[in-house]
Amino acid sequence: MMSLLKRYFYLLPSLMLFLSAIAKLFLFDPEQGELPIPGMAKLMVPLGLLELACIAAFLFPRSMKLGFLLICSYLGGAIAVNLVGQLHSPLMPGFILVLFWIGMYFKKPELFF
Repeated sequence: MMSLLKRYFYLLPSLMLFLSAIAKLFLFDPEQGELPIPGMAKLMVPLGLLELACIAAFLFPRSMKLGFLLICSYLGGAIAVNLVGQLHSPLMPGFILVLFWIGMYFKKPELFF
C-alpha cells in the first residue's frame, strides 16, 4: 500500500493544479473575486493555459523533469504575486509546491542526491 502511495503521490498535486487551471479557464468571474494585483483579470485565460501546458509536460514521462521545473517556476511566481499583492496568502501555492517536491522525491529520488 505504501509503495503504491509513493508511486502515484505526484498525481495529487497535479490534480490540484489541473483543477486550478480549469477554474481559471471556465469558472473565473472578474467581478466576483479579488485578485492580488489590479489588471490581472485579463491574464486568467493565458495563466490557465500555461498551467495546463506545465501539467502536460509533467505528466508525460519523457518530459517529467522539464515539467517539474516549469511547475516550480510557475508556483514560485504565484507565491511572489501573492506576497506582493497582499490580498491572498502565499500558503496555498506554497503547499502545492511542497506536494510536488514530495511527489517528485517519491517518483525520482535520484534527482535529489
